[in-house]
Amino acid sequence: MKNKFLKILLMGLLVAIVAVAFNKYGFVKSNQNKVSVEKWDNLYSEGNIKFYYQDKADMNIQNLKETFKLKELVKNEKDDLKKALVIMKWLGEKVKYNPNSMSNEDFAIETIKKAEENTITINDQDYCSIYTEVATAAGLNVRKGELRVKEANKDKKKYNHFVCEVWSDKYNKWIMLDPSNLHYITNKGEPISVMEVISKRDDNIEILGGSDSKKYIKNLKKYLYSYTIPIDNSIYGIRKSNSFITYINKGDLPEIYIKDSLIKPTIFTDKQVLFNISPKIKYQSEKAVKKDTVPTLIFSERKSEKDKEKDKEKVHLYGGVFKDSVMEEKYYISINGGQWKEVNKYFEMTLLEGKNTIKLSMDKEKVQREVVINYNLHK
Repeated sequence: MKNKFLKILLMGLLVAIVAVAFNKYGFVKSNQNKVSVEKWDNLYSEGNIKFYYQDKADMNIQNLKETFKLKELVKNEKDDLKKALVIMKWLGEKVKYNPNSMSNEDFAIETIKKAEENTITINDQDYCSIYTEVATAAGLNVRKGELRVKEANKDKKKYNHFVCEVWSDKYNKWIMLDPSNLHYITNKGEPISVMEVISKRDDNIEILGGSDSKKYIKNLKKYLYSYTIPIDNSIYGIRKSNSFITYINKGDLPEIYIKDSLIKPTIFTDKQVLFNISPKIKYQSEKAVKKDTVPTLIFSERKSEKDKEKDKEKVHLYGGVFKDSVMEEKYYISINGGQWKEVNKYFEMTLLEGKNTIKLSMDKEKVQREVVINYNLHK
């Protein structure tokens, strides 16, 4: 009995020693993110942003419309949602969805023609891109959005899911569609937007279209931590903005570094008003009664061949300031307690190990924004 106890004790010690060794020498990955936000006094709380949408007169859109006779396809429907559902069903019969498919860079015409010749599948991101293009060509106002899980870097499986929203004149709001799964969602019989899905996640919502509705909503709920849409929703032509708007729940901190890369330039907000703006409203910044009272910091990652070769472990950032739907030309930045430096449009910085504090001022006196970003060099 004594010998048996000693064997168990020794085995326990051996397991503990191996676990410590694996952790010490990097065989076990830490749960700590390489880049994480400690403080984000930088949430946009106003509604003064100009969104851009595809010009439907664009020759590529017109070509798509004529190639697949899209006007004829929706001619019997007067309602925007019903038209959107007709397009979703039509596309679902031509192109199949597979969440594990490699990214497809083809536009709608090429993708659909390839699918007609050979059986191909596309992932949800590409499916939403194709659907947005086709629905736009059919005369609808559509945008693509990205839902993400909380703590994306800890999720070993898929950390995001792409959906679309179509503007409805009848309901005077955006309505969520999931073209890859052929679903849309209602609450008390009325179709709802992504913002409403996030707000009503535990209410009695109903999944319509597609199949496996119970399994679908259970899976969807894990992606409702944040929602991102582009400021410029154009498909063709020169883009007027490369920035995005991301909704997070009140009290949550942004996740800016996912899968070894900084996310695209993003303005974070916990206000839903920005996601409810009609695409038919004309933005007039010069005549706007309400102006942004506080500017907002926005970041992107600087990646070049030189950086990859010389500073593989470093994270280089570009910074800018967003106000009244444009980038500010002049402001002041203080990094890690340093003196205020005047900036002309953009500034650069390299994250240091540990805490990195960035403060924004328009007059070198009043701090108007402050963020603290932690960098774990040995992650």
